[in-house]
Amino acid sequence: MTDLAKLVIKRFPENRNMQLVSVRSPATFHCSHCNKTRRASVLAVVSEDWERLLCVTCYKKILSEPPEENLADSIPKEWLGSAVPVEDVEEDNIVDGVPFGNQVAEWEQFKAAMMEGDEICCFCTPPDFQEQLVKTGGYTLVRQGEVIKAIVTMKN
Repeated sequence: MTDLAKLVIKRFPENRNMQLVSVRSPATFHCSHCNKTRRASVLAVVSEDWERLLCVTCYKKILSEPPEENLADSIPKEWLGSAVPVEDVEEDNIVDGVPFGNQVAEWEQFKAAMMEGDEICCFCTPPDFQEQLVKTGGYTLVRQGEVIKAIVTMKN
């Protein structure tokens, strides 16, 4: 464990094998993505390897790119809200007279994956996560307590 790891005061939920952490005071480190020396009190650790650190700018950039894995794998269960009926989801997401507007094909695939007993739950990044990153939200398909599919409807 590096000295920097000992200074962590808060850990945010892991996302795509990266974990955003807050340290006691601004620290100097090398960002393994942009290859620059940075100084910050919030940074990301890749795969729990303290030799692979990211600045928040690169962390945000990586998360804004399409995930290599299934998006559902990166949504912690703590981010899920209550179950929402399909009809309500569609009614709440009408764009230009069509459910989900330009995301209609993705929405249709999402619905096609549903099986009896599945639930649609809304999700949103929690406020403490939003302060350090971006606000993201949408809907998940939950099967037997596990998130198996997701569609993002909000990102800033």
